[in-house]
Amino acid sequence: MTPDHATQRPDEERRDYPEEVRASVLATLREIMGGEPPADALRLAAERDAEFERTRPHAA
Repeated sequence: MTPDHATQRPDEERRDYPEEVRASVLATLREIMGGEPPADALRLAAERDAEFERTRPHAA
């Protein structure tokens, strides 16, 4: 694994990062920040996730 692994293999990164882990990370952020992340950050994350789903190699 290289330091830029995430930029080299986004499909593998997402596959190795299940929804349960994402939910846990979001819960931790909420705890640290004392509330919800900024709306823009949530919107950008949703757009990135949608783009990934549209462009992933195994999407049919």
